[in-house]
Amino acid sequence: MTRYNQEARSIDLHWTARMTGQDFRTALEHFAEHAASKKAAGLRVNVTEFGFAMTPDLDGRRKQQILPKYANTGVKRFAYVLPSAAPLGEPQQYEGEPFVTGYFHSDSDTTTWLLQE
Repeated sequence: MTRYNQEARSIDLHWTARMTGQDFRTALEHFAEHAASKKAAGLRVNVTEFGFAMTPDLDGRRKQQILPKYANTGVKRFAYVLPSAAPLGEPQQYEGEPFVTGYFHSDSDTTTWLLQE
């Protein structure tokens, strides 16, 4: 489900189309634990096949339980790989998040961005 990407020095996660709420919770916990074990400064999530609708409850859990784990790990950048038709915005730091989030259409673009200081 998650893997360490040595080239990008990041933990990578590829969401699938058949995810359930429980799958989402479990994946977030595992992702945070893997990031902590590798002291990863970058995280990358491929959502090109993501078919799951985030609920307010799950988003609240992510903010209360997962984001502090990312902060304790020292995550600085969080990259999303989006479907090619999705619009991209400038990387930004959202309120309450300890890292900058960027949106890209390819793994290679995310690798370049994740490696920037």
